[in-house]
Amino acid sequence: EDLREDMKAAKPDVLMYTEPSGHLLRRSMDLNYNYDETWLVTALGRILPPRPYWVRSAEQFMQWHEDRDDFLPSGSFTAHHVDSHDSFWWSDWGKKWRREQCGLLRTRALTAAFMSLDGPFMMFTGGEDGIEHILACINGVRRTAPGLWARPGEFQIGAVPAEDLYWMTRRGSEGRLDVLVNVGGSESIVVPLEGLDDDASTLLLERAVVRTGQIVLEPDGIAVLGTAGLADLWRLGC
Repeated sequence: EDLREDMKAAKPDVLMYTEPSGHLLRRSMDLNYNYDETWLVTALGRILPPRPYWVRSAEQFMQWHEDRDDFLPSGSFTAHHVDSHDSFWWSDWGKKWRREQCGLLRTRALTAAFMSLDGPFMMFTGGEDGIEHILACINGVRRTAPGLWARPGEFQIGAVPAEDLYWMTRRGSEGRLDVLVNVGGSESIVVPLEGLDDDASTLLLERAVVRTGQIVLEPDGIAVLGTAGLADLWRLGC
């Protein structure tokens, strides 16, 4: 921790990063690898048979992240991923990528959810195949509206109409962003629009449709919505 302070004094934009994520390293580093959450991809991706202690729904996924982040030292950031060098090398040949392990649709859905979390998102080269438009959309928002990630996001745990709906809301000077993902494997989810701002525009719809007064997300469906000003910034940035 003393070394970090000395290095920051000499070079303020230096980034301290480490793979281990114990509590002391969380205090002394700017950014940590996500060893503590890699199992969440396996659980929600249904890559292996479920275990009793795994999260089994989007609601539990959001609650786990909220509880974990509340426990961490103030200012701790996690580098999230779906595909990484670890997930690649831990797996057997022919099942290296998440798109091979749980299918491309589920990989897109998980990517949208993890990219909307606090902290940065990283990708192992090659893992982007088939999900380029998801990466481009949310990275485009982050690039054109960085203020949305300057403060913690809000999990809409109490507002979700179904336990398999992941819903993250981010607010900043640029407007409001909502990322909704149906991580369920069989049922569509209907989301009333009254929970969103009146001027919300669609930035991305994947296996989702907007109908009168509601959004319908099929299994693995994704909806990325932004207020009018944010949508304008995003379109200009793209």
